[in-house]
Amino acid sequence: MGSDLEECPGLRHHGNQFLTKLFISGLLLCASFTLFYYFNEYSAVSRTLSAAVESGSSASVHVGEGKPQRDKFLSAMRNKVWAFVGDSIFRNFAESFICLLSKAEEAVELSHDEDYESKVWRFPSYNFTVSLIWSPFVSKAEMYNYDVSEMHSVFLLHTDVPDAKWADQYSTFDYVVVGSGHWYLKNSTFFYLEKNTIVGCHYCGTRSFPEMGVDAAYRKMLGSVFRFVASSAHKPVVILRTWSPEHYENGEWNSRGTCNRATPYRRGEYDGKEVGRAMRRIELEEFERAALMGEGSARLKLFDIYQLMVLRPDAHPDRYWGGAQQVVKRKRQWPVHDCLHWCLPGAADAWSDLMMELVLNE
Repeated sequence: MGSDLEECPGLRHHGNQFLTKLFISGLLLCASFTLFYYFNEYSAVSRTLSAAVESGSSASVHVGEGKPQRDKFLSAMRNKVWAFVGDSIFRNFAESFICLLSKAEEAVELSHDEDYESKVWRFPSYNFTVSLIWSPFVSKAEMYNYDVSEMHSVFLLHTDVPDAKWADQYSTFDYVVVGSGHWYLKNSTFFYLEKNTIVGCHYCGTRSFPEMGVDAAYRKMLGSVFRFVASSAHKPVVILRTWSPEHYENGEWNSRGTCNRATPYRRGEYDGKEVGRAMRRIELEEFERAALMGEGSARLKLFDIYQLMVLRPDAHPDRYWGGAQQVVKRKRQWPVHDCLHWCLPGAADAWSDLMMELVLNE
């Protein structure tokens, strides 16, 4: 257990201090709680994969018993290419995945974009490549007047067009892990387009276009992704990761919200916020619909982490995320706390263990 606190060799690179700045100030505090509870209460994973729907055209994994054999995983992934497609929470996911596998062999970082939001790693002895692709909406999106306060940002979201950042590379992937959602909840102006025509808007302040709720836009995006998967001649394993719950209390990120609980919730004590439950319900419904229609065949998998993570209000960086004092930059009169992302190492490592179990039992 102690080895997970060592420096992760697969995430080293020259000149990049992003992760250090983000997590180092709270690493020891977060790790002391998250590792203890993760390994003692919530590390269990399912060794049997049940069909998500009666058709048997997809599989799902939830919390159960056992622990995957990480050291057999790289051999199984020889000559394979993975892609993690999503937002900054997916960066959490991918970096945990790389760090755990780097205990067996150090990953080599092949490339990254200017902001280190998209990266590519390779495990040379296995010719195993892992890409992290920054695509916070998963669909094609255009952004204007962006500022960190969100209020003046304008997004044009093409809910029927997958983001070319990942869609153009789709034929090269053997496994695609995809998930999103939180950027749909931004307090920004959204114009939703289909076939390049505006069909609705949100926070747009005009009656020229009908109001479209976040839930409807998110559902349209998921439907378009599944149609893209079904229409492609290439059939990689596509894994949908469900909603990652946040735990802000006494406010949100921009209104003094915090998450300073030191222990997990007990089972049944807390089931998350209404918006999180609603977004996860949409994910489950769209996944089931796609599976029943045979979209993606048996290579469409559900990776449901919601119930595991909703119990972990103690596993976020909170005020120790490394940027909480950037009051001027954030245009706030108080520090911003991070109750959305997850401490590394810690509870998010369960995602990597669970996913490896899902794949090895395929």
